[in-house]
Formats: sequence, C-alpha cells, structure tokens
Amino acid sequence: MAGHTGAMYNLAVLLKDSDREAARDWYERAANAGHTGAMNNLAVLLKDSDREAARRWFQRAATADHAEAMNNLRALLARGPFR
Repeated sequence: MAGHTGAMYNLAVLLKDSDREAARDWYERAANAGHTGAMNNLAVLLKDSDREAARRWFQRAATADHAEAMNNLRALLARGPFR
C-alpha cells in the first residue's frame, strides 16, 4: 500500500466517528508513510491516552511545516510537564 497515503488518510477520516480503532490504524499507516495530515490527526487521537506519542507525531508533522500540528504541539506542551 505504499504510495497511497492520501487514500489511507481519507479512509481514516471516514472511519473516525464510527470505528475509532480502525481510523487510528489507517492514520498510523499513512503517518508512517509520511502523510503529515495523518500524523497530526493520529496525534489528536492519542493526546489524551498517550501524550508522549502524541507529542512525537505532532512534532514530526510540525517539522514538516504542517501548521495545524505546530499549533497542536504548542497547545499540548502548554498543558505542562509530561509525567
């Protein structure tokens, strides 16, 4: 499936309200293949359950100039220290 990151991302978007686990899987596949929107959205899904993983994904997307990820990373870091 390499090379079809847009399709993976779009499938995750379609699934996010009905099947959160499947959406997470598809976001992760697209994110691992370099899709910055998927990186951001995966981090959004993870931010309450795994802040460190969310920080890594937001940072990776932000480093690739994804503006929303930059803002989300700032907001995550503003919540205080990681424990």
